[in-house]
Amino acid sequence: MKLRKLISGGQTGADQQGLIEGRRLGLATGGWVPKGWRTEDGPAPWLAEFGCREHALSSYAPRTEANVRDADITLWFGNIGSPGYLCTQRAARKYYKQFIDNPTHTLVQSLAESWESFNVAGNRLSKNPGVVKLVRDAFAGLNGE
Repeated sequence: MKLRKLISGGQTGADQQGLIEGRRLGLATGGWVPKGWRTEDGPAPWLAEFGCREHALSSYAPRTEANVRDADITLWFGNIGSPGYLCTQRAARKYYKQFIDNPTHTLVQSLAESWESFNVAGNRLSKNPGVVKLVRDAFAGLNGE
């Protein structure tokens, strides 16, 4: 497996589950989180334990752009068409990065053989409670589990 790192923006839902999956797989984790460690649940400075860094700006778009820029490929989990989805998609175009909607487990396995770092992005928990399962299922079985 070529995959070495999973990063995210630290929001509840897809982002935080991506960090959890990275840790479970023994991968490096990290990413940019808005200034103040902003999430919908309030400040989450504990994300530093996952290697996340606090961005200089408190809005979501700058950290989204930084995470897209810093990863080889972005995987989006959840509903498409939201403001976060469109922001992430724009950043992928800006940096000429691949952007994949709702990758299946089989596709994630294949991508892990080709790319060293994934940006895991997607819906926040309050907007899509099922998004955690989508991320968990996509990464299940990696590393021979």
